[in-house]
Amino acid sequence: TVVFKPSEFAPAVGQKLGEMMLEAALPPGVFNVVQAGPEGSQRLCTSDDVNGILFTGSWPVGRMILEQNIDTPGRIVALELGGNNPAIVHEDADLRLAAIECVRASFATTGQRCTCTRRIMVHERVAEQFLSAFCKAASTLLVGAHDDPVMPFMGPLVSERARDRVLESQRQLVDSGGKVLVPAVELPREGWFLSAGVVEVDGFDMEHDDEIFGPLVQICVVSSLEEAIAQAKCTRYGLAASIFSKDRAVFDRCFAEIPAGCLNWN
Repeated sequence: TVVFKPSEFAPAVGQKLGEMMLEAALPPGVFNVVQAGPEGSQRLCTSDDVNGILFTGSWPVGRMILEQNIDTPGRIVALELGGNNPAIVHEDADLRLAAIECVRASFATTGQRCTCTRRIMVHERVAEQFLSAFCKAASTLLVGAHDDPVMPFMGPLVSERARDRVLESQRQLVDSGGKVLVPAVELPREGWFLSAGVVEVDGFDMEHDDEIFGPLVQICVVSSLEEAIAQAKCTRYGLAASIFSKDRAVFDRCFAEIPAGCLNWN
């Protein structure tokens, strides 16, 4: 049996899932929805009646769950804690495919998905073409509410705080020398809406390995596959990564060297 505690920032989604389980004729008590904030979550994570905990969310909360269960070795604790996911666009990539898929992966669900692409490394020989196509696509994405007559690609951020964090991250990147290619800006409508943003940076390092949980992607230009792989490895998360290349040998090398649980090829 399952006790499902949805995010307090999106309780209606969890409630709808519970209703769907009832419609699917699950027996009563098999799937139970509990709406709660941090205090209720803590009670669930420390209850003697819980045999396992599966959590998706931020690293600080995941660490807290680990600490709360350090003395319960018989309890399964499975954590999925976000990612600062890289994508490599190699010099032999299909650039149309790479641009489309990188835009899709960067801005799906307004960048609020743990497997979203956060960082892109593009080879210098194709950088100009790729950046032009990528930025054009990013700047023309439709943003709106779920009930807009024209179906939007992106909706709002989950909260005002989430929106402000993305804007502050953009300011920090600029202060650190980043160049805004497409600005993430507030949109004049009710809700926490942002346009997609693209910032070009000189490179990445572990010291600034921060997940920006929203529609803002960083791009750096590299001179070789070796440099691209080194840049891709500048993260502690190791969740997902992507490589765009027509050469199977390039994929095999990335598969061997990039410490990611999921590696996408084209």
